[in-house]
Amino acid sequence: MGAAKQTGGNDTALAQLRENVGLSTLSLASIIVSFSLVVAMAIMVFSFRESLDHWLGKLLPADLQLRVPFGNDTAYWSAADQEKLQALDGIARIEFRRTRHYCWTPPGSP
Repeated sequence: MGAAKQTGGNDTALAQLRENVGLSTLSLASIIVSFSLVVAMAIMVFSFRESLDHWLGKLLPADLQLRVPFGNDTAYWSAADQEKLQALDGIARIEFRRTRHYCWTPPGSP
């Protein structure tokens, strides 16, 4: 008698699946779409991290980054200061450069 009840239960479950094929398809499609979005987000985050790391490596190539405040045209790193900084332990590379803010006004602009 227990086997008859189990078979009847399986028949009922199969009948419900047959009648609700559209609903089952919609559920499966939703799961596939959500998984695809998770994969796409993971790829996007990984790509952003790699791009940011590459960009920072080009922008800030030295181990030590120091800057003289903008707006001060007389401030600079003297040769003695540069040698002291170069002699610090744990610094593989140090660069010195001077930058200046420049505001370009296109010709003919008011």
